[in-house]
Amino acid sequence: MSLDKRYLSEKTHGPRLFAMSSYFALQCDKVNREYFMCKKDDENPETCLKQGANVLECTENVIRVLENDCLKLVDSYAECLNQHTFRPRFCRKQQKSLVSCGNNSFSILSPSREDKNATSSTTPSPLHK
Repeated sequence: MSLDKRYLSEKTHGPRLFAMSSYFALQCDKVNREYFMCKKDDENPETCLKQGANVLECTENVIRVLENDCLKLVDSYAECLNQHTFRPRFCRKQQKSLVSCGNNSFSILSPSREDKNATSSTTPSPLHK
């Protein structure tokens, strides 16, 4: 399956992709690892086409979910990032709103502050502090 061309249009630009990036990492971790392990084991580009297609499919699904459920919040965070040269520390309010919506969309439970056994690996975190 190829990435739908509408997701490669001008609306899916750097700031918007950056705003969604923690969800790509979280939701597509397994397929990304499979792709990189394949590439590590075999330098022939054709060997890993299936794994590459799986990465594109996962990415497309993340974009679709976030655009369907959280479009205004994605765009608000992306615009803030664009205005502040991709420095998330200036956009924490917008980021927090997007994380709340995105976690709900992907059924991700944020760890409770009281739960000492909870790990933050299930909650997207800022790429830069």
